[in-house]
Amino acid sequence: MENLVNFWSNKKVVITGHTGFKGSWLSLFLKKLNAEVYGVSLPLNEEDITFKSMKISDDIIKSDFLDITNKIDLKGYLDNIKPDFIFHLAAQSLVGYSYENPVETFTTNFNGTLNILEWLRSEKKKISTIIVTSDKCYENDNSGHAFLEEDKLGGYDPYSSSKACAEILTSAYIRSYFNDINFYNHLKSVNSARAGNVIGGGDWSKNRLFPDIFRAVNNKKTIQIRNKSSVRPWQFVLDPLYGYIRLAQLSYQNEGNFNNSAWNFGPSNISNNLTVNDILELTKKHSKHEVKFKFDNDMQQFHEALNLNLNSKKSNDHLNWSPQLSVEEAVQWTTAWYDIFIATRKDILEFSLIQVEEYSKKLSKV
Repeated sequence: MENLVNFWSNKKVVITGHTGFKGSWLSLFLKKLNAEVYGVSLPLNEEDITFKSMKISDDIIKSDFLDITNKIDLKGYLDNIKPDFIFHLAAQSLVGYSYENPVETFTTNFNGTLNILEWLRSEKKKISTIIVTSDKCYENDNSGHAFLEEDKLGGYDPYSSSKACAEILTSAYIRSYFNDINFYNHLKSVNSARAGNVIGGGDWSKNRLFPDIFRAVNNKKTIQIRNKSSVRPWQFVLDPLYGYIRLAQLSYQNEGNFNNSAWNFGPSNISNNLTVNDILELTKKHSKHEVKFKFDNDMQQFHEALNLNLNSKKSNDHLNWSPQLSVEEAVQWTTAWYDIFIATRKDILEFSLIQVEEYSKKLSKV
């Protein structure tokens, strides 16, 4: 942690999509590292409960609100800040919503990424950028194969396909404009990050397991579960965020290395991938509230992969990264956040910062 703080202190960092689930936690993490953090997102709405409930102030991240698909507005914003780092998280991130709104999904996820890459192409200073996509960008045949970064991209639904498109776009810009051979001409490190199923406090998105569970708990209702046998690479939100931070730092420090490729961030061992039913049982075990659920296959409204696994050996070997929390610990930390939120709704920023601090202590032992 001391090395992290020494490096990140006073570095200018822009997070796109900073009011979202991951963006909110990344803001807290980077503030812990004494970075100078800026965030840009669409104006707050009723869906931005994480950011609102944490009451993340300008003391933590300096917020601005604009549409990243507007190239001129985004350019003016980035020209003004001139960041050292960009974490591009802004996205339409819901599979179900993408079926209903495919044009918005592709516009946000493709054009937003394109505008970031175009600005990088025009800027002369040294910048390290992480383009965050998804583990759903792979062509999934439900075989249970643990995807490697070089595996075929695809995507059954508009969301997954849009993320595969963003990956192809990023790869084209890397090879055309940000390649390692010409690093000292362009001074850009651009990498894409594909994380497994991320859980943690503050996610209230629709048709996601933990938000659905604790909405039901809060309303004293029984949650209906679609696919109890679906297998996912579950991990606590701070684990992949640490991976993004480490990748950004190493690519910045080691000019010409750790640059310009894709990286998986998921459980270290495929045996840590659990079914939805396994996660439900762990949630019942650790939550202070009564968790009631029933299985209803008839509520399936859209295609979802039954098996999704990632091979993160590249990140393990080259970044010395691995999850610091076991799957059960990830569930325990997640349920603890929701339990406190439901009980008080007052101390959630304080508790979130406590979790960042506890996670930091784990990193100090690495």
